[in-house]
Amino acid sequence: MNDGSTDNTREIALNLCDLDSRVRYIEQTNKGLSNARNVGVANVKGEFIQFLDADDLLLAKKFEQHLLIIKEIRCKIITYSEYFHGASDSPMVRVEAGRVSNKFKFESPLLDIASRWEHDLSIPIHTALFPAWLFTDHHIKFDERLPNHEDWDFWMQVMSLINVVSFIPEEHAVYRYSDNSMSRNKNNMWKGFNCAIDKQRSRFVANRDVLVALKFLKLMNNYNHGHGFRAILKSLIDQGFFNFWPWPIQNKLKLLSSPPRNPLIS
Repeated sequence: MNDGSTDNTREIALNLCDLDSRVRYIEQTNKGLSNARNVGVANVKGEFIQFLDADDLLLAKKFEQHLLIIKEIRCKIITYSEYFHGASDSPMVRVEAGRVSNKFKFESPLLDIASRWEHDLSIPIHTALFPAWLFTDHHIKFDERLPNHEDWDFWMQVMSLINVVSFIPEEHAVYRYSDNSMSRNKNNMWKGFNCAIDKQRSRFVANRDVLVALKFLKLMNNYNHGHGFRAILKSLIDQGFFNFWPWPIQNKLKLLSSPPRNPLIS
């Protein structure tokens, strides 16, 4: 899928088409990540769908390992693998990058995605292999109206339909790390995430557990980006604004400024 690339993507892709008749090439003017994925999915004829952005990589045995697990379990399942961060200019060179867990904790994967995303859980989309029936039978799409966090919105749709998730502990994907990526613009990411959360809150209005999880997630998003009472209080404490106050009051303020507690964890 060529979404308006200005390099030699077209030439490389057409050469691959000549080498293997299973490869199909689709080109359009640039319409953004979500639209490109939706157009690509609409043209898929296979049993499984693998997403891969231009800057990331898949390793040689990824599909083999996914299919072995799917064949063994024989149910509606999502499989995803371990990954590592690669350098921007040399992706097979490992780099240290801040990352949170990619493991599920709760019995319901939906509640994990709804309450822990970004601050305690993150699963790069290319680490997973998705069954095509999610798209053909349930018409799941990436929301082209969201400025960011379209992946989280997508995961919420997927996990509302699937309860079994299998993790492959071997590294079969590379996430290329770049300081210039969209995720570095924290203010835009904060606004976009809240927009996506509000959308899902209206979707799950009849599911109390999910609504509680989403309310907590929005509190965490605000806290992590310096918004809301707790975050503002923490900022003042970090700047030493209360240093002249008696220490018992300072301790109490520190407790008040701590991150909100996940209500799903007993």
